[in-house]
Amino acid sequence: MIYTNKISRAIDFASRAHENQKRKVLNYPYISHPLSVLFLVSKFTDDEDVLVASILHDVVEDTNTNSSDIEIKFGKKVRDIIDVLTEDNIIENIKERKDKQLEKFKKAKNETLLIKLADIIHNFCDILTVLEHYPKEIYLDVFGGNIKDKIKNAENRLNIIKNTWPENPLLPEAEMRFKDYKKTLERLNLIEL
Repeated sequence: MIYTNKISRAIDFASRAHENQKRKVLNYPYISHPLSVLFLVSKFTDDEDVLVASILHDVVEDTNTNSSDIEIKFGKKVRDIIDVLTEDNIIENIKERKDKQLEKFKKAKNETLLIKLADIIHNFCDILTVLEHYPKEIYLDVFGGNIKDKIKNAENRLNIIKNTWPENPLLPEAEMRFKDYKKTLERLNLIEL
């Protein structure tokens, strides 16, 4: 992986933006998530802007940062990638928000889909850790909602990414993590909820 001044600035920026945030249940500093996404993405590209976007992929959605801040500090390409990755929180209906996000993935560039799959893989890893090491009630409390809908949404997301870019090098790992997620839910008798 290349390590440039711009990547260093992005890590600093993301660390400050996510400073008081923790990963759900696991309670470790949130910055470990974008750094994990960076690690996965860096296995397949040395494009500086893509690496920067992988570090910053959640800052607009999860902090007080806006897209303009990203463009001013890191450039238009980084902003464009993050805009596709960011859910529109103005849409209150979660299903509508998720559906709009899926539509963006159908037109997304490969570099954006690479980041999204890295994000999905790391999120599945954390969720599997919660399912394996905490009482299932904690999973239901924190991640709650209709489990069948969660499975369907994850499957739709993966299928859209697969149809948009079938050669995505992270696709096999993402599909494996998804299968592990479903098997774990079945084993814990949660899939029927």
